[in-house]
Amino acid sequence: MIKFTTYKINGFLFFIAVGALFFGCSTHKVIEMNYVDYYDIAPNLTYNNSKVGGISGIDFNVKNNSYFLISDDRSEHSEARFYEVLIDIKKNKIDSVVFLKKTIILDENKNPYAKNQIDLESIRFSPNQNILLISDEGGEQGKTTIRTINNEGEFIREFPLSNEYLSKIRKNKSFESLSFSKDYQTIFYATEAPILDDGMISTSNNRGVIRIFESNFKNGKIKKELKYWLEKVPQKAEIQPPWNGTGSDNGLSEILSLNSNEFLTLERSGAYQKDGSFKYICKVFFTKITKKGVENIFHTDKKELIDFSKFSFGGVNVEGMTLGPIVNQKQSVLFVSDNNFKNKISTRIFLFTMYYK
Repeated sequence: MIKFTTYKINGFLFFIAVGALFFGCSTHKVIEMNYVDYYDIAPNLTYNNSKVGGISGIDFNVKNNSYFLISDDRSEHSEARFYEVLIDIKKNKIDSVVFLKKTIILDENKNPYAKNQIDLESIRFSPNQNILLISDEGGEQGKTTIRTINNEGEFIREFPLSNEYLSKIRKNKSFESLSFSKDYQTIFYATEAPILDDGMISTSNNRGVIRIFESNFKNGKIKKELKYWLEKVPQKAEIQPPWNGTGSDNGLSEILSLNSNEFLTLERSGAYQKDGSFKYICKVFFTKITKKGVENIFHTDKKELIDFSKFSFGGVNVEGMTLGPIVNQKQSVLFVSDNNFKNKISTRIFLFTMYYK
């Protein structure tokens, strides 16, 4: 069964496919996701001596209804940091975004990270332990890792990952996706693109496959490996970029656990343009574990829920997502875009509501 949600924007009617019948499953699942509103944070906003930008992750703080926003600034504009903000939702609109706090992220020696030693991509909050989990692609000189910090940005520990696995991650294609389970005892994480052992990255003719790991948060023991097929690259670069490569890609930007078997996944494609900018196509999928393969390797299937490029205002670099509060008796889902510190591009926050049964 496929159910469609319709909505009108600027006189145009849009459709979102919001249901799924998964092969190999005996039950049906219907999800409704409805666009509500978006809010722009000004591109040149500064807060507490830092330029607000590069926001690559968002998570909801259920303890006080605030949100954590993490910047992927490689300590180039200001020290690597995250912000705490209030996103005030009133009458089906994002009324305001108020910055409450900037927190500088510190290394094991309680020092801010030097330039190009860090590249943060995702942030998740555990209210049970009052700690934050962050993913770090390492920048040009740093270390690819997942680490735990406290609310003051102080280092607690690195999450246990095998060196063999880390050595097979492609450069600048590592951890952009993190999610806690509902009980905060398990984490899910994945690389943006396939590791070297798992074949080609996504191309216009090829769907790359990545592994989503389900691991015990305390000791890092892997419970499951989920095989997840990325979409093909949906667009080509207009011209060859001034670096090696095709100038277009597609990868997993974020994951959000709904329960032990179902997720929201966010994929982002960028294509280099003649003016030096990128054209983005960002999509959200409802992803479900369908069957078990050998050992603890499981297969997944997915159905598209949202294509942000279909919105007149949606062609932005969407990188983060989180469940938010209940809005109009429905679960809210918020997304945030990364403006790459461009002076004319806003940081955009999207609000959707979700209902599923």
